Amino acid sequence: MKKLTELMNRYPQFQMLDIGTGVGNFIMTVQQLTDDYQKIVGIDYSERMIELARKNFAEDKRIEFTLMDVNDSMFDDETFDIVSLSNSLHHLSDIKKTLEEMRRLVKPEGVILIHEMISDGLNDKQISHKLLHHFSAEIDRELGMIHNDTYKRDEIIQIINEHSNLSIDSFWPVIPETLESATDEEVEGILQLVDRLVSRAKSSDKFDHFLSKAEDIKKYILEHGYEGCTQMIYVLKK
Repeated sequence: MKKLTELMNRYPQFQMLDIGTGVGNFIMTVQQLTDDYQKIVGIDYSERMIELARKNFAEDKRIEFTLMDVNDSMFDDETFDIVSLSNSLHHLSDIKKTLEEMRRLVKPEGVILIHEMISDGLNDKQISHKLLHHFSAEIDRELGMIHNDTYKRDEIIQIINEHSNLSIDSFWPVIPETLESATDEEVEGILQLVDRLVSRAKSSDKFDHFLSKAEDIKKYILEHGYEGCTQMIYVLKK
């Protein structure tokens, strides 16, 4: 995370917007890297996610969360030093519109951060994570939600170039200081998660397909183990 820390240090007392914040995972990462921020706003269209995020950061009054779709935001032009989209690119219904809105909201000398897990260049254990995530996405789509499979690292570059007039300043993989495999207990929890995912599709005509696929995924995880997928950070500028 050294590169991300160095980038944020260029913006003392920065104001940041985190789009598709969920429970605030990326904000938590930022909070661990620096305390030199004036204000961080997390937005999400899920009321449940916003409720959980507010509980997670209740002690820091500089961090606030708002129920909002970024494409309908009411923020003024060029409000934020940093605008981030973390592990949400593959959830977007209109990539072009969202990137345009991010461009509108960032200050002229500010940066846009795309933080996204990728689906290529993975080891066998990381493929377990990809299989699980893509399985969850397939079930979500069956239930009418927007949840695409994750992209390859070069596909993300292509998406940015095709859907925006933003320039890619730099990009790099996020490499933890220690890459730890899941413990036996954690693997058991992941297998239970697969079963819970299947149960969400019990009313679907494709339930048997999901049931069979779930068994294949569990076998793969038991054989190869489990690690989180590699994630990339792309730094974009106007």
